[in-house]
Amino acid sequence: MTRPKKPEAVFEVIFTGGGVYPEKIPIGKVSDALSAIRRLTAGEVVGDEDEGDDEGDGSIRLLQVNRKSSAVFQFVSGTQKLAVHRLKETGRILENPDDVGESEYILRPIKDLSSIAGALGCNVVLREAGKGGEVLARIGPESYARISHSILVSGNTQIAGKVERVGGATAMRCALRVSFQNKLLFCKIESDSVAKKLGNALYQRVVVHGAVRWLKNSMRIFSFTVQDVTETKTGSISDHLKALWEAGLQDWGKIEDPDTYLQEARGDE
Repeated sequence: MTRPKKPEAVFEVIFTGGGVYPEKIPIGKVSDALSAIRRLTAGEVVGDEDEGDDEGDGSIRLLQVNRKSSAVFQFVSGTQKLAVHRLKETGRILENPDDVGESEYILRPIKDLSSIAGALGCNVVLREAGKGGEVLARIGPESYARISHSILVSGNTQIAGKVERVGGATAMRCALRVSFQNKLLFCKIESDSVAKKLGNALYQRVVVHGAVRWLKNSMRIFSFTVQDVTETKTGSISDHLKALWEAGLQDWGKIEDPDTYLQEARGDE
């Protein structure tokens, strides 16, 4: 059987500085970095707490890992030009945060890569593969902080939704089913007392109140921290009609000709 020809690498991810070799990078950090790179090349907009969707990860593949002066991860891509374009766009925005345009998808991956760079004491360099390959983007521990103020706006709001999940191994968070997006909205929880309220309302509709950060251009929610929870008013249709009737709707039945009454009330001829 003929051995398949090894494909050419399209781009590289290099962990530079601090003697960061492959064996020194925890497997969890490798997984987080690969997920962030996939999101960058896919142009996938993901919120701060979102779990993301790895079902559509077929556009890039890890080719090999080299141990040179630092760890070098080489990738192949089925959409070579688009992948390189998006990585180059990432580098451009890192240099000019106020010019993000429609490329808000870079924010969550940059946050993750900045966190990894800080934990490992290095920079994460994205460059085209091959000798003399162009540096496409350089992410350091401060990159996320430098661009987030230009991409995010903060405020307070309330959101109605159905509580689908509550919990967390390292930090409490919840997931809400909301009307304005198809995916679950993942939120941080400010305190144990609020988490208890949410737990008691599991699979019920509630209104959550808290601090929100929106993506400036699309106004999509990037992060939400639940600070309080209130229940929505529930009841059957008959209950609501009965309440309307008791509020005065029963008097409508005393009017012999409602159409004429409305015309006179409006002053119609």
